[in-house]
Amino acid sequence: MKIVFFAAIPALVLASNETQKNCYEVAPSNKHYALAWKAQGKHFFDDLHFTTGAGKTGGSVNYLDKNSAFQHGIINTSKHSAKMRVGKAFNTASGPRRHSVKVGTKKRFKHFLGVLKYKHVPFGLGVWPAFWTVGKNWPEGGELDVLEYASHEGQQVSLHTGAKNHCKLSAHEVTKCMEMPDSNGMDYNCYTNYGKGQLGCAPTTFAGQRPPEYWSDHPGALAIEWTERFLKVYYFDEANIPDDLDSETPTPEAWDEKWIISYFPFAASNEEHPGWCPNPENVMGPQQLILNIELCGDWAGSKWQPWDQDPYASEWRGKRDRGECKVHGYHTGNDCCGNYLGQSKMDKYLDKHAFFDISYLKIFQLKSGPAPEPKPMRRRRRSVPVPTPGTCTKTWWEDSDCDGKDLFNTKIDSANDCCELCGNTSGCTAFTHNVFDGHLSPTCYLKTHCSSSTLLGKRGCTSGTVEKAPTPPPPPTPAGMCGGNYLENTDCYGGDISNMAMDSADDCCKECSETDGCGAFTHNVVDGHGKPYCYLKKSCKKSKQSRVYGATSGDGITPVPGARRRRRTNPNKGCCSWASSNVCGKTTDYCGANGPNCEVCGGHWVPGATLDESEEEDLIV
Repeated sequence: MKIVFFAAIPALVLASNETQKNCYEVAPSNKHYALAWKAQGKHFFDDLHFTTGAGKTGGSVNYLDKNSAFQHGIINTSKHSAKMRVGKAFNTASGPRRHSVKVGTKKRFKHFLGVLKYKHVPFGLGVWPAFWTVGKNWPEGGELDVLEYASHEGQQVSLHTGAKNHCKLSAHEVTKCMEMPDSNGMDYNCYTNYGKGQLGCAPTTFAGQRPPEYWSDHPGALAIEWTERFLKVYYFDEANIPDDLDSETPTPEAWDEKWIISYFPFAASNEEHPGWCPNPENVMGPQQLILNIELCGDWAGSKWQPWDQDPYASEWRGKRDRGECKVHGYHTGNDCCGNYLGQSKMDKYLDKHAFFDISYLKIFQLKSGPAPEPKPMRRRRRSVPVPTPGTCTKTWWEDSDCDGKDLFNTKIDSANDCCELCGNTSGCTAFTHNVFDGHLSPTCYLKTHCSSSTLLGKRGCTSGTVEKAPTPPPPPTPAGMCGGNYLENTDCYGGDISNMAMDSADDCCKECSETDGCGAFTHNVVDGHGKPYCYLKKSCKKSKQSRVYGATSGDGITPVPGARRRRRTNPNKGCCSWASSNVCGKTTDYCGANGPNCEVCGGHWVPGATLDESEEEDLIV
């Protein structure tokens, strides 16, 4: 339950025309997974154990039993989901607290496939949710933290063992299929002794370390596959959850390995380095699967640091700085975190953000015999997209990255759309589409060139080339007139009059020629709006020009003779505020991107005032 660092990206080479083979070790082929236990729908809490009282992590919650939790509205169920949340604040002699729940399986399981499918997970300043497993007699019984983060601290998958079940993983075995550094910086040593700074091992990809807002805003599923030889953790976003999970006939060996976010090769590590992990099948004892929401405590409390998007941030930064409260890793009467979350005015914020919405928790175990025939999949995901006729060629490389030669990159969901964008972008002849590469969503890289000699193995990447038919050069267009003679791959910043979605540079130029005060424009194919955009400007001086691939600009645009000139004003772009006065402070790119993201972060969207001229000159498109 611990400290977060940042990690990396997948790597492996697979040719697009080959059958995908498993890079990772898989469960025995003479066995299959069969359902052993589940919690789902209206009966979700029926077979779960409720821990009661204060938690062991020094936080400010009071865990309730099942009947009390139902009565206080801390838990509720429906046909398709179960919810767990924190309750209203109440005062105690040691400071304010809130009710919460900590539930776990009554039975412990050894070697299993466990799956949590969810629609929402908690987040917020001082909020510490967790989905984890633990054996008896910590740390000798083992602990696996699957999804756990606190406040704004990003999450990671980590394993904790004791001296009797010590295990050090082989870096070679962990990273042979994808880059997966030990995010705890322990050189893959899973032995844990916090007093001596030994944190356990945490081999986690970037996809497993996204910030709390991401997990909360993206429904999905987490799967733990633990066998006698290894342990894997998968994360699937909602659109890519395998159908065999819902049908309860899971075949993990057939799942796309790009969804693996953590890998613990116990047996292979000991085979490569005898004595490193001497008892691989017993690295962990039988495990109880647990879900809980803690507030503050030794992680969330010690890391309590209000960001601008947090409710009442400036007020509570002031209280902290004036010494009216102290940042502690435990619950006390003057604890900043506990008193901050103990305000009744935080009820609405926590009710909106600090809750689990769970579709099911299922546990499968291996049984002898072949797997049942898989049911047809509803979601058809092609490993290699069908090339776009006339633009995208049949030269595609799966799990491969074209190194270098980048024009620019942008967020795009599919390789098909990435290829199409390349076909419509000047100078682009190749692309790489990466599912996980440090961005919060799939990213398209447009490139000037790519061949088999420039390919690097990288799981989750699809690369391809674009073939463009030669076209005769258009007749030259006089400067200042629309139809050509533009500044290719050039952006003009500042001096904005207006902006709008528009498909082509010619249309953007025409709009400028018909708009009062417009003497220049920039048309950007992709710049954060998710569609081509036109920016009308007063002028485009050379000192304001910069090279931006995908942008086309024009200067000295002359009015259309006899045309009526339109007047436009600078658009209200808006900002994310957490203040009752609607003042906007600095925030993260995610929260400040748009209104929906702002609401996810707990703020409210404020339409921005028209910028004055000095501000316009500094505004970068």
